[in-house]
Amino acid sequence: MTKRITEPNNQVLRIMIAFGVLGAGFYGLTQVDFYYIQFSFLVISGLVSYLLVFGFVGVRQLFSTPKRFIKTFLLILVGSQIYGMLASMIMGILAQLLDIQTKANSAQDNPWWFFVFILPIALLGEELFSITIFDTLRKKMGINTKVASLLTAIIFGLIHFETYLGSSALFTIVQVILVQGGIRLWFNQAYLKTKSLNTSWAVHYAFDLIAFVLGSLLSS
Repeated sequence: MTKRITEPNNQVLRIMIAFGVLGAGFYGLTQVDFYYIQFSFLVISGLVSYLLVFGFVGVRQLFSTPKRFIKTFLLILVGSQIYGMLASMIMGILAQLLDIQTKANSAQDNPWWFFVFILPIALLGEELFSITIFDTLRKKMGINTKVASLLTAIIFGLIHFETYLGSSALFTIVQVILVQGGIRLWFNQAYLKTKSLNTSWAVHYAFDLIAFVLGSLLSS
């Protein structure tokens, strides 16, 4: 009887600590600026958090060989690109109509080696952050997968608030939830369909690389 009572309490405690670790990793990412080392914080905190909640077996499964990788990668990449372009275009039109200044992601101003060596690490951190929340909500807290995906997407969008903050905080909140949050839904599907974070990570990297290249070309 004691074991049955203790196990749920321990699980809640592990989840609380894991979310606290995720928060600490995000704080380090946004507040530290030292030779790009800040991008490793979310990776470390994400791994530790997932380990706390799901153990070593869970971490191994997280990075397992993807199922139907190529087909899923291509479909999700194309779908997320189309969605991202349409959502960005709509928000851009609204910004002009409402006379609101928007802000582009300053990461596109980095040198070429950033996109080769640093961006994959940064996006691995974002994937670990998001999937830890996603899996905890649906596997440990019993929340419906679609609802868990939506909640994760909203959180993912909101962590980009400072990156895209323009002249209107309210507009930026709507923007990051609809654009970045909406794109996160596609990444979540990549993870679900292949049962591997490797797929969502690969799609995320390809998506951002294309977006940054296009953004750089359009701004030049």
